[in-house]
Amino acid sequence: MKNKNKLKGILQGFVADLLFWIYFFSSLYFLMHKWFQITFPLIYVGLIALIVSFLFFLIGDSIGRKIFFGSKKTKKKWKKCFWGWFVIVALVLTFVVGWNIVEVKPYKFFTQFKNAKGIASGIFDPSIIGYQLTEKSLKQYKEHNLPENIIAECEKIKYKKFATRNVFFKKLGLRVGKSGFDEFKSIFLKYAEKGTEVVINNDDFINIQQIGNITLPIINATKILIGKRFTNPYDFSVELEGKIGEFEIEKYKSIINKYAVRNTKLLDQALAALAETIFLALLATVFAIPFAFVLSFIAARNLMPKNFIGNTVYLAVRTIATIFRSIEAIVWAIIFCVWVGIGPFAGMLALMIHSMAALTKLYSEQIENIDSGPIEAMKATGANTLQVWLYAVIPQIISPYLAFTIYRWDINVRMATIVGFVGGGGIGFLLLQNQQLLRWHNVGLLIWLIAFVVWVMDMVSAKVREKLQSI
Repeated sequence: MKNKNKLKGILQGFVADLLFWIYFFSSLYFLMHKWFQITFPLIYVGLIALIVSFLFFLIGDSIGRKIFFGSKKTKKKWKKCFWGWFVIVALVLTFVVGWNIVEVKPYKFFTQFKNAKGIASGIFDPSIIGYQLTEKSLKQYKEHNLPENIIAECEKIKYKKFATRNVFFKKLGLRVGKSGFDEFKSIFLKYAEKGTEVVINNDDFINIQQIGNITLPIINATKILIGKRFTNPYDFSVELEGKIGEFEIEKYKSIINKYAVRNTKLLDQALAALAETIFLALLATVFAIPFAFVLSFIAARNLMPKNFIGNTVYLAVRTIATIFRSIEAIVWAIIFCVWVGIGPFAGMLALMIHSMAALTKLYSEQIENIDSGPIEAMKATGANTLQVWLYAVIPQIISPYLAFTIYRWDINVRMATIVGFVGGGGIGFLLLQNQQLLRWHNVGLLIWLIAFVVWVMDMVSAKVREKLQSI
């Protein structure tokens, strides 16, 4: 028996060393190929790993010897052994390989924030109320004697929907500013263009003030941009036109805002989708509970008989639960979208399957940690398996089971958003649609709603679980 265990330790140790060195040299090969375009047959990696594994295993200073088949050298502190430094080098190598595979580029994070300008503006200015001009709005503007150029530009955007108040006024201001600036554009560029840059300096501003028919909004807008540099005339014109428009409509902003038509269509859609998400997650959890509850007793090692049938059933249930849990809910959603069609039903089924597997694991582990005293006492009185489960097991697991279930509902609410991205219904589907259409202000509203619901669910579930665990 001793020789058998010794042989087993030697085999396990050598295999562990071989796998370690295959990984080590494969990682080195990857880096050499990526950095220097060096290539050679992969069989060489295996041969080198085999030789190095054999060498360090013989001298008794390897990771495999440390874990499975100790030696005098492996009993020393890691700093004084090869195996300790091998682990350190392997960890560093893993980090470097990961950095290259993931293509981590910190400079992009710090230098390309302008690419996120759209989503950032949407998050800080979400589309809670939309704006629109109608015939009635224009009639009111005429009655309040708004300037003809402003009314003319309002006419051009009549019935067009705007996500937020800021977007509405920015668009209107840009149009009004452009209409007032067009006749002066060529003169401005004559003063502003400085080689590859466009910039207005103090001397240019003095000359601009002397242009005939120049309006006060144009002068005020130009004054703000003194010294600001632009890489091309287009950016300069757009910026200046926007500022001019702001000054021109500033006096009339309250009247324009008063008679613009509001709508909450997106907010209504978002709240409906949010309710769908919450109930989708709730039903997925509710339908998963009975399956997980029953399977957890079969998947608990301490409740299954120690014979061939008991071991087979235990292993089968555990394996199936692990496989189902390892397949992410988003993958299940893709499967069920093909199976039953796009919509919340597919998302509910996906979350139910994943929840069933996850809860089976959590429930069964809780059963394995219960006090065995009541079980032994019940068996000593001649109670059958069902009676043992009912009176010795269930009373010990009710509170933890409820806590796990509420926690799972909390998880499902968050996962339901991701499931929606592949057609599983809920607010995730609406979020995907608006993201693909680049409607960032709509996206901003949906993100805030999701964050709010997740926060509320997290706070409530934490309190409930705390109370249940104290029972």
